[in-house]
Amino acid sequence: DMQPTEVISSVRVPALTGPFEFVKSFKQGKRRDDDISIVNACLRVSLSPSGSNDTARWKVEDFHAAFGGMAPTTSRPQRLEAALKGAVW
Repeated sequence: DMQPTEVISSVRVPALTGPFEFVKSFKQGKRRDDDISIVNACLRVSLSPSGSNDTARWKVEDFHAAFGGMAPTTSRPQRLEAALKGAVW
């Protein structure tokens, strides 16, 4: 947890690690030119091929999400992340 006197000086965003890893961010603001969002989200999913060519499916290897603007701090839906790991996409 941050102390009231601390300041974030940098943010590290890890590079994608594979050909089937995807990241998407969303921001909903009041107007285009406003940099303050009402709500925001970022999703990252890593998939792996599962099944044969006839029944090609994808398996969720890893999933992370973060949501902002719904509480005083950004939150992670840990139960959702756990439920999607190993699921068929």
